[in-house]
Amino acid sequence: MKKFLLSLTIITFISTLLFAERSWNDRIFEFNVQGSTLVSNNLFGIEDIAKETVVIDFTKIANDMKKRNKDFNETISMDMDVGFKLDIPKGLIFGGTAGAQLYESFTIGRELFYFLGYGNELNQDITIPFTGYGDIFVYTKVDLGWNFKKCKVVISPSVYSALLHVTTEGSKLTTRNTNDGKFAYDLDANLSVYTPVNMDSDLYNEMMEGNFQGLLGAGESTVQNFWSNAGLDLQANVDYYINNDFSLCCGLKMPIIPSKLSYKSAMTMKSTWETTVMDAAAGNIAEPTFDISSDSVSNRVSYRINRPLKLTVGGDFHPWNNIMNYYGNLGLCFEHPFAQNMEESSFYVDYLLGIHLRVLSVLNLNLSTERTDKVFCQKMSAGLNFRLLEVNIGVASASSDFVCSFKQAGANIFFDVHVGL
Repeated sequence: MKKFLLSLTIITFISTLLFAERSWNDRIFEFNVQGSTLVSNNLFGIEDIAKETVVIDFTKIANDMKKRNKDFNETISMDMDVGFKLDIPKGLIFGGTAGAQLYESFTIGRELFYFLGYGNELNQDITIPFTGYGDIFVYTKVDLGWNFKKCKVVISPSVYSALLHVTTEGSKLTTRNTNDGKFAYDLDANLSVYTPVNMDSDLYNEMMEGNFQGLLGAGESTVQNFWSNAGLDLQANVDYYINNDFSLCCGLKMPIIPSKLSYKSAMTMKSTWETTVMDAAAGNIAEPTFDISSDSVSNRVSYRINRPLKLTVGGDFHPWNNIMNYYGNLGLCFEHPFAQNMEESSFYVDYLLGIHLRVLSVLNLNLSTERTDKVFCQKMSAGLNFRLLEVNIGVASASSDFVCSFKQAGANIFFDVHVGL
């Protein structure tokens, strides 16, 4: 009797897994919130700094940088959005989203680590370039599509506005050893800051302090000027269902109208410093000199900026009634396409490979490896889906270097919440 009951329980459990209703995961209407924060580098892993005594071997680092032939890179990104979606089976798809995105990347030449690890010859200048940029966008998006029998088509126009664009131009650090036993450096840093409103205005200061009520109370003409500089991009996605277990998808995100930034402020910082080995050993280290200059007023400009252009193709294999999904895609991307300064434009490739497991249609487990916006991520997430409410939370090890992305050289924390029927 016990064996019979045990066998019946196992059969019932397996049957439930295999024939759970797919509709449990397909809400007709929902509100959703999602967010993500990422910080990474391509050199130092958590095992290098999570020690009682941290020892930095510059020679080893220099050898590693030389072997990989890469510069040091640090990346920060954040995004947050809220939205709603109506998705009628064999019918209308309609939704809307509003959100904000921040992306910052800083790169310093590998020559710095060569200098720290190997040193240099007397009177030999070592020039170390460094570059960086940052963007902040706000946007609103509308999704409009239809569920056909064999495919799903969604068109998503998006209106976006750049709040900030920052670049470094011709910045460098020069180091040298002299005949009289001195070590010296010269720093030359140039920063350009583009904004939609004058940086000298009270409105801009309130926005940077997080007081967006200042924008609402700034007057109709100011708000109209702010949104008149907004851009437009168009996204199209098509899912084609080959059979009940396999589907293909393709997507295109195309910039149509660039966002415009109306003001530019420039800042230049020059610094010099020198010391001797004897003075450094004795603790008599001279203070570096700094000369910082900036524009007294923001200059009126018309700087155009686009969000990335992306073309993606992928597939989704979901046997066993959608309990386990194997999915992936490949993306061809252009950062800052059609930029006024073509040095800011770059081509890169994204990819995604993942497995999604659903247990009794309630527990979600997800593992994936991906490269998104030049950052490799090894992700894992878990969530609960009670149909009326679904919550998923995940973490990832991240880095712009593939090998370092397995060494916790950075972290990505993300979540999404869905409420609906």
